Amino acid sequence: MTSLLSEKEKEQFFSEIELIRDVLNNSIELFKDNLRLFNGIKTENYTHYFLDIIVRIRLNCEGLENLLDCFKRDYRLKISISLLLRSIAADMLTILYLMTFYDKSDTTCKAIKNELDIISSEYLYFLKKTIKEDHELLSTLNIKTPSFEEKEKWFRKIAAELIDENGKIISKSTIRQTTPENQKEGLKNHGIFLTENEKYDRIKKYGFRDYGFIFLAFKYYSQFQHFTLMSKKFIEVKPFQDTYYMSLTLSYMLAVFDITLQICKSPNPNFSKEIENINQKIIKHFA
Repeated sequence: MTSLLSEKEKEQFFSEIELIRDVLNNSIELFKDNLRLFNGIKTENYTHYFLDIIVRIRLNCEGLENLLDCFKRDYRLKISISLLLRSIAADMLTILYLMTFYDKSDTTCKAIKNELDIISSEYLYFLKKTIKEDHELLSTLNIKTPSFEEKEKWFRKIAAELIDENGKIISKSTIRQTTPENQKEGLKNHGIFLTENEKYDRIKKYGFRDYGFIFLAFKYYSQFQHFTLMSKKFIEVKPFQDTYYMSLTLSYMLAVFDITLQICKSPNPNFSKEIENINQKIIKHFA
């Protein structure tokens, strides 16, 4: 049974929501202003991919901000809120994982592109299976659809560099052939997917252990992804653990943005101060 909030609890909850709204709005503007500065600037060593991930995070922040009023009316909306935060946490893990391959002395940083190609290959495995199953279903239902050969031809074109002449997706080990040997330690070439656990293991090993909360947050938000009897209980629990986790997640999000701007050599000399000013709002309220 969903617990009702007392008037005092409502006051606290609404206050925390408004703080989160303020931080989100400030962060969204911060993202926009700083990303805009990179227009027309050539970034080095594949670092523009970090900025692409930040764009995803910014869009999810806008989605979060739009849900806050609904969250205030019914805190069980933590399901939708948590799934957006899970996506943000996953993207932060990806950024930190890719940063473990960053070498400012290597002008090509091929290792970063290789890991991005492995992440893309995961999507290709899913897409290849979906094309086959979708074609079989439509054929069974006598729904007009392009031939399977046409679909396969299209599939081979969308990422030609990751698909061989036989239509097979190139393996992890093949993709990583150009990764420097000193960066291959601990990498696994078996299995299709690069899991968040694997990313976190490498993140800890290569200097980002202090960002461990991001993985903890990812696991916390993951409990809302599927129905279980336990997740049902979490949904009905009063929302103060959720607002606390939200605030911490946003704080770490800002920290990751700070590192990203450093690596991408932002033309804005004041970005760290701008980020700290927003972060202080969270610290002041929750510390």
